[in-house]
Amino acid sequence: MAASSASGASPSFGDMLGVSNIIDDIRASDRVVDFELGAGERRKALIQRLKEQKAKEGVVVKDDVIESAVEQYEERRFTFTPMKSGANRLAATAYVRRGRYLRNTAIAAAVLVVGTVAYNVGYDQFVIKPREAAIAREAAAKEAAARELETALTVRLPAELKAAVSSATVAADRVSDVQAKADIDSRNTEALAAIIARNVAGAETAIRQIGTIETSMRWKEQRVQQVAAKLAIQPSQLQAAYTSAKALAVAVSDNQAVTDIESRNTEGLGAIAAKNVEGAQQAIAAIGVIESHLRQVQAQKQLTGEAANFVADADASLSRYVNSGNPLDDGARTTLTRRLSLITEAAEDGDGQQMRQAMTSYKNLVTYVQNEAKIRIVNRRGVRAGVERDGTRWYLVVEALVGGKPVPVEVGNKEDGIAETVPYWGIRVSKRQYTKVLDDYSDDKIIDDDRAGTKPKGSLDVNWTLDAIDNQTITHW
Repeated sequence: MAASSASGASPSFGDMLGVSNIIDDIRASDRVVDFELGAGERRKALIQRLKEQKAKEGVVVKDDVIESAVEQYEERRFTFTPMKSGANRLAATAYVRRGRYLRNTAIAAAVLVVGTVAYNVGYDQFVIKPREAAIAREAAAKEAAARELETALTVRLPAELKAAVSSATVAADRVSDVQAKADIDSRNTEALAAIIARNVAGAETAIRQIGTIETSMRWKEQRVQQVAAKLAIQPSQLQAAYTSAKALAVAVSDNQAVTDIESRNTEGLGAIAAKNVEGAQQAIAAIGVIESHLRQVQAQKQLTGEAANFVADADASLSRYVNSGNPLDDGARTTLTRRLSLITEAAEDGDGQQMRQAMTSYKNLVTYVQNEAKIRIVNRRGVRAGVERDGTRWYLVVEALVGGKPVPVEVGNKEDGIAETVPYWGIRVSKRQYTKVLDDYSDDKIIDDDRAGTKPKGSLDVNWTLDAIDNQTITHW
């Protein structure tokens, strides 16, 4: 050790241990003083102590060795060297972090305490107390149900039963229904037995059945009253229907209808006597059907008679016309006869409207036949004077005038074969004739020569002054 010191070599490991021991002593005994001293003072004190320590040990150490050891100590002092893993390191770490661990432990303990208290309070408020309240309500409900049951068995049901039996019995008496009264007594017995057996549902069912019987009796009473009301008025209804229908049957001389009416009247009287409303209504309805048929027969006879009178008058008038020396060709006579037959046919069909239209048409035709008529080309606003068909047929529109006034004329349509009464119609002409009239109209919008032909008195044939083709006519364009 002395040799090493004299040569000035680096401090040995033993020297370093010695310095470390001295340092530990200094830290253990003079820690407060050392930390209060400045760095330079602390270094000098350390060197001095080392010298004294080594002197006590009998070891001579040079000053530069001590200073070198102190310098190395100072350098290593601020160098961190982690501890190796193990129990020591774990214990040291726990010691160093004891403050954090204590704080976290305290927080966890506080949370545990607060949670426990909250759990206990919540369990009491939301489990124990609601359970106790539910038990209390259930007990109260059972008590109330028991009171209600006792009230129902001793007060309510007996009162309802008594009222139901009384009301239903009165209703059954009003319609004299013995079976209904027996049923009421049976249900009353069942209800009393159910009350004694404390069977509320059974008693209520029996009371409802008694109410159903009462309702049935009231409906029966209403039906009886309705039947009585109908029976009260049906004799007068039957008499009125019988009188009206029989008078009509006599008027039209229908003996079979009279017999049928008498028979239905007898049936109706029998039904009324038996209080058979439906039978009486059927008899009245049957008489009504007979009367309706008789009215149709009467209307038919009236139409037929009216038509016969019209035809007779028309024939007489036409005979007077001819006997007076007036002309009437065969074509006109045939057409007039056919028109009269249309009137008779409409009357026989019971079609009064068609019959009267045929009468009007016949009168117009007679006027047209018995007078001379002038046929002219129509020449007025709103009516076409000519019609062209497919560039192959041409028609001039004409009208008939009797006494200077236009009259409707029955004309057949060549295109569809239908004859109808029209105020004007088209007569087929040659293209030359059609063009001539068109040119005449184009000059001043007036047809100067509007003559088309004449119809002589007593005839329906027209003597055309136009270039007419086969008397072909149309009524629509």
